[in-house]
Amino acid sequence: MATYWAVTALRRRHGRRAAGALRDQLDRCLADAGDDGEPDWAALRVSPPRRERDTRGRVWWCYEASVTTSPASAPEAAGIPVPRSVGAVLAAG
Repeated sequence: MATYWAVTALRRRHGRRAAGALRDQLDRCLADAGDDGEPDWAALRVSPPRRERDTRGRVWWCYEASVTTSPASAPEAAGIPVPRSVGAVLAAG
C-alpha cells in the first residue's frame, strides 16, 4: 500500500479541472513508480484552492490531492489462470 501526492496550479478557480489534472498526474505517478496496486479513486480528495502569487505578481490557484493504492491481488485469487513458463524444455526420460 502506498500513497501518492500531486499538486497543480491554475490561473482561475476551477475545482473540476483541478481534479482532472490531479488525477492524471497521480495516474502517471503510479505508472512511473511501477505500482500495480489498485488506486482508491473514490477516496480521492482535492484540497480547497490556495491562492498564491508568482514572481510577476500573477495569481495562481493551487490544489493538492492524494490517492492510496491497495496491494495488487494475486492472479489466482481473481480467477485468472497463471500462464506456464514459455520455452520450458521437458527432460527426456
